[in-house]
Amino acid sequence: MKNAGLAAVISLFVPGGGQMYAGQLTRGFIILGSYIVGGIIFAVILGATAVSSNESLIRDAMAGRAVNPYAPTASISAVGVIGWIVLVGMWIWQVYDAYTIANKSSSQA
Repeated sequence: MKNAGLAAVISLFVPGGGQMYAGQLTRGFIILGSYIVGGIIFAVILGATAVSSNESLIRDAMAGRAVNPYAPTASISAVGVIGWIVLVGMWIWQVYDAYTIANKSSSQA
């Protein structure tokens, strides 16, 4: 018998961990892998965007135009906002999913 609350708490700290605790190992590893791959892609996109904005800052400075190196560019902001919305949405869903899976397994036992 699996505790649904414990499954949700585990998923709060380890994406997919609650699903693994509830006996859905494949599902848990898919969720964990998705977080890892998504995090790598997100970091690469942000890194590439930051490099391109640094290059434009350098070009502007070399051309004598005033630059503000602390001003976020639109592309970094858009990628960041979309990435965080997806990340938080997935995180909330997988906590709920772990809770419901554990609830179903305990009611069937």
